[in-house]
Amino acid sequence: MDANNEDEGDDNDSVGSDSSSYVQLWNENEQRFLALGYDADEAIELSRVQASLTQETARLNRYAKGSKKPPEEGEEAVDIGVGGGEIPGASPPLLHNDLLLPQWRAFAKALASLPAPANGKGYIRLLFTNLQFGKAVQDLLVEAIKSAPLEGLMLMHNGPGTEGVEFALNMINVLPANTLDACLRDRHLDLEHAALLVQALLDHPPTENVGLNSCGIGEKNELVRAVVPILHHFASVSLANNAIGSYGAALIADIVAGNPDLKELCLDGNILDDDDATRLSVSLKTNTKLIWLGLADNRITFDGKKALCDVVFNKGSMDLMYESNHTCRITGFDDAAADRHPFSVVNAASSLDATLSLANAFTSPEVNRKLKMLNLLPTLGNISDLHHLFGFPLGLAPRIIELLGEGLLMQSEPYGLSGLFLFMRHWSMPLLYTNNCDPSPRRSERIRKKKVDALMKGRC
Repeated sequence: MDANNEDEGDDNDSVGSDSSSYVQLWNENEQRFLALGYDADEAIELSRVQASLTQETARLNRYAKGSKKPPEEGEEAVDIGVGGGEIPGASPPLLHNDLLLPQWRAFAKALASLPAPANGKGYIRLLFTNLQFGKAVQDLLVEAIKSAPLEGLMLMHNGPGTEGVEFALNMINVLPANTLDACLRDRHLDLEHAALLVQALLDHPPTENVGLNSCGIGEKNELVRAVVPILHHFASVSLANNAIGSYGAALIADIVAGNPDLKELCLDGNILDDDDATRLSVSLKTNTKLIWLGLADNRITFDGKKALCDVVFNKGSMDLMYESNHTCRITGFDDAAADRHPFSVVNAASSLDATLSLANAFTSPEVNRKLKMLNLLPTLGNISDLHHLFGFPLGLAPRIIELLGEGLLMQSEPYGLSGLFLFMRHWSMPLLYTNNCDPSPRRSERIRKKKVDALMKGRC
């Protein structure tokens, strides 16, 4: 198998996708590159890339030639990844661009030949990692993805220098419509390219998720100012591992407080401290659209956690709890709590970590509010898990109130029946009405008029 064989992987359906066939290809190619005079590191990297190109081209051809059906709606998309190694200090491997150009040509041809999705949604997630693309390869790939059924595009640490960012710009500028995700990880994002990248994302927006991770955005204030405005435009944004600190946190908090259409925000792996967590907690008081905030692996300690807890489950009083944020779930602390107690709800004795992980675990703010209110009520008699009452049919509500009232009147807790009223005030309970009739003045007046009309008709 010659390294310059243009048809490699093009018709070879026997190339498997399992790890054993990949390793076999890798070993065969490595020996070949060593025999051609490349040193050990170069041979390893080149053989790795050639093996992954051969394997992924064969996978794409199965869909292109109809031997395998594309995923249908609701099924997982297909991950197609080509990457070099991550040897510390190693350069991206494709310095010998012409050497693997035939393999890239076959890969691009297979990608461009994929059938269009039946439902208009892409089914290929494309990932390029630790590669260096010459102009010939870039031109091939940019042309291929114009019509490819992409669901997502991930470009991770390709380069050297700003070449990887420039490649990302070229790819994003031709993203097919309805591409869901676009993610870039690159250590060499500078201010000029950051502005161009943001504009490219706005001009050719993925429909759901944007990720700019491990780009060093927080290391320069001007980079933060250039990038953070994307929070106004996308439903889901990840800015993980960017060394974002107090300057970036202040800008982000201001945007979140304005209640944009942003639903998910990942700030994992930054350098946010307790003051930054407090700023974010204040912003959540006026935000009703953000449903997830990731804060794992930052520098947030007790005070920051306490500020966040107070905004999602303020236990100071029933009124404060009722007015808490019931929309946003905050993760990154004791996330295992949700696995230990999948239907558990925090109570007054829960730790800060557990409270942050379990509060607002449901998509409905009203469900989150009711469950939290139930768990603030005192434990009653034989009822040890009060949150189970949430699932009772509304027809049983009068009896539940009677049982709760008997227990609550004997309690010295501060919530009592007033707390129960706050919890129940949004329930529609016709069985509580006299003769199943709404006692409100307007309703009573309508009933009186109907009776008078019926009586008058009877006399005529």
